[in-house]
Amino acid sequence: MERKSFKCSVRLACETEVARRRVCTKVTRARVVGSSFCRWARGDGDSVRGRDWSIAYNVTPLMYQSVGGLVRFRTFGMVHVVVVRSFVRSFVRPRVVTASSSSSVREGVFFCVSALRTARACARREWHGAVMGARCRAVVVVVGIIVVVFASSSSCVVVAGEGGGERHASSSSSSSSSSSSGTVFAETSAMTRSIAGFERWMRRGGAPASTSTTFVGDVGVGVIPGLGRGLYAKKNITKGALLLEVPLEKCLSTASARADGTFGEAFGELERGATTNAMLAMHLLRQAYGLRGDSAYWPWLKLLPREVDSTLGWTEKELDEIEGSNLGAFTSAVKAQWRAEYDALNVTHLRRTYPDVFGGKHASYYTFEKFIWAMFVVWSRAIDLSTGSEDAPTARVMVPFLDMANHSPAKKLVPAWDAQKNAIKVYAASNFTENLEIRFNYDAKPSQYFLLQYGFIPENNPAECVEVTLRVADNDPLRDIKETLLEKHGLNPKTRNFEWKPVGIDADLLAATRVISMNEDEANDPTSVMLAIAGASVSARNDAHTKAVLLKSIASFLEGYGTTLKEDNVYVKAKANSTNLPSKRKRFALLLRMREKIILLSSANALFKELPDEDSELVIDSCRYAFYNEYDACMARARGETFRKFE
Repeated sequence: MERKSFKCSVRLACETEVARRRVCTKVTRARVVGSSFCRWARGDGDSVRGRDWSIAYNVTPLMYQSVGGLVRFRTFGMVHVVVVRSFVRSFVRPRVVTASSSSSVREGVFFCVSALRTARACARREWHGAVMGARCRAVVVVVGIIVVVFASSSSCVVVAGEGGGERHASSSSSSSSSSSSGTVFAETSAMTRSIAGFERWMRRGGAPASTSTTFVGDVGVGVIPGLGRGLYAKKNITKGALLLEVPLEKCLSTASARADGTFGEAFGELERGATTNAMLAMHLLRQAYGLRGDSAYWPWLKLLPREVDSTLGWTEKELDEIEGSNLGAFTSAVKAQWRAEYDALNVTHLRRTYPDVFGGKHASYYTFEKFIWAMFVVWSRAIDLSTGSEDAPTARVMVPFLDMANHSPAKKLVPAWDAQKNAIKVYAASNFTENLEIRFNYDAKPSQYFLLQYGFIPENNPAECVEVTLRVADNDPLRDIKETLLEKHGLNPKTRNFEWKPVGIDADLLAATRVISMNEDEANDPTSVMLAIAGASVSARNDAHTKAVLLKSIASFLEGYGTTLKEDNVYVKAKANSTNLPSKRKRFALLLRMREKIILLSSANALFKELPDEDSELVIDSCRYAFYNEYDACMARARGETFRKFE
């Protein structure tokens, strides 16, 4: 056994029969020192404090497995880690664990015995949970109360993960879609071979009519614990380094669709009335279902997901879990839009005109259900590149390799179009150390859009918010004046949304509401308008009316949910020790609505601080004027009573 080549501590875990079947996995953390062993679980780089040693976690969030009976639970967001309270610490050198407190020798012995039992159960199998391109076995040897972990392979590499999420790599794995769901899984040998085959395909020709070569730098595809597949650095990478160069012919685009034989002939008809996404979706269905193994892209396409984890693929019962969230309406709107795009394709006509592609046995490949899948894949994986051309300033393409990068709020990868080589180049936007995961920023957006477009919720989302719309009342006699003012200052509610934020009040939301709440004198006074736009108080009356309007907005959101935040927390605690797990989709729905409720309640508190009641008579007048038909409810909101019941 080669010890020096195995540069990480290893944790071993087995699910019990309660968790469907006995599955083994290996979870690793690079460069482990002291109590930082659990840092991978947080995803934000913060160390776990205290003298706890995490030794086992291999199941869906809210499900825990006991190891040796000496367990307690610690939760980091939606990631749950089983912790043995054994006063065990790690040496600076990885691979060695010891019980350092003489008062805890007995617990340390039980810890080592438990670890050994777990290791023996797992060592009968080969794991690929965090192994990139190599099969490894680990052996745990107990010497007194010391646990030493060796590796039998010198080619094992690990990935140190970060907070973020991924687009769900494949239907053939049981991977999680995000670090929020925290599932750690065991990869099969077949999956490892598929990844290896994909990398070989990337490095050779493989694309139809390709005139340029593909360059793959010091980057590889691997399995990230808790995330599924992703990209990682094979060697240290410096900022600005070229990681990928992929010829356009090897990507899925309108260009590759035109070059696709008989389908290319049909593509001419599609271009006359279909959107780019719809055309790419039909092209994808042709390659993934019509040609399958005969497709030049098959080593790549067979790694794509086969399920739509986005809310666009949820059942009506599953969608009930997001009742009250804007996401429900967004999902319905996108579905309706995709239905219209599918109908515009006139698939019936295509079957008659091009039977070899769309008719006969191929007809089942172009149903609306499969179209939804293809649109989801295109929407979640294609990128828009600036070409610099006047005729086609942007190009939408699905780029192999790049499409497997998981999300990070930081911009770690920069794709660019090379017109001379007719290729897509991808550069490193920061330095990467060997075995570190390489991520791509999917854009700054609230979690509801991540769940809609990608099918996961980021663990850490700096852009988290609840979007809200405003409008000037139809019966407001100053409607035209107010709408003109809002449009002039970039606050037109007809063309943009506003936000409820986790901290503080959106300045634009407050300014727009102040304009909407103006009386005639204020609306015609340039100074008052300037104060409102600048974020300052216009008048005590205006503040009272603005506060009443915004509190009504928050209360309407909270009343739309089917549960309160307290009820959600009770549900989570009840499931913490249960073997009857909610589905992944239900967990995402639960996480989304809990985040939104926390934001809304925080916004209500911020409003009470930002706009304190200066005069109780003004509060009464505002409720009588703006909400005369629900005066009592308005006063209850002003006193804070409405929001306490939602906490």
